[in-house]
Amino acid sequence: MELTRGHGTGYQPTPIEDIDYWFDHLPLKGTLTRTFVDVGCGEGVVLERWRLRSSELDQHPLLVGIESDIDLAAYAAPHADMLLTGDAATFDYARLPQPLLLWLFNPFGLEPMMQLIDRLQGLDVWVIANNVQHVAAMQEAGFELRSYWWRGEHENVWFWLSSGGTA
Repeated sequence: MELTRGHGTGYQPTPIEDIDYWFDHLPLKGTLTRTFVDVGCGEGVVLERWRLRSSELDQHPLLVGIESDIDLAAYAAPHADMLLTGDAATFDYARLPQPLLLWLFNPFGLEPMMQLIDRLQGLDVWVIANNVQHVAAMQEAGFELRSYWWRGEHENVWFWLSSGGTA
């Protein structure tokens, strides 16, 4: 499925250590039943790792990648069950099987993030994010901060937030 071009901030692959941390620290029962959405999936590193870790537990959540860069999306395609190319800020997330788990490794600026937050209102969604401005905007919109992880580097803080449903 192709969407309109997005607001990407440039490709930065997520470190495997960060993916593994959240896979290991989220509640297992609630995590693997959610549709996993990598917003700004780049080459699909997070999708590939999430599939590997899930399959080790004989679990197979639906893996969705959203990427505005067509060239990067081509690399991600083999790692996603569904790949959407275009603007993640304007996608209708209610069309995906619910509940959701979104992975946000700083995919875009604050204005598109506000659009994304509007699209997520009323949905049962967990969000893993590392941009402090995005997290503050989500909290202002009613998302509840569940946990955070400071990886030891000043600017590398990750957050788990939820909205709707239970965590």
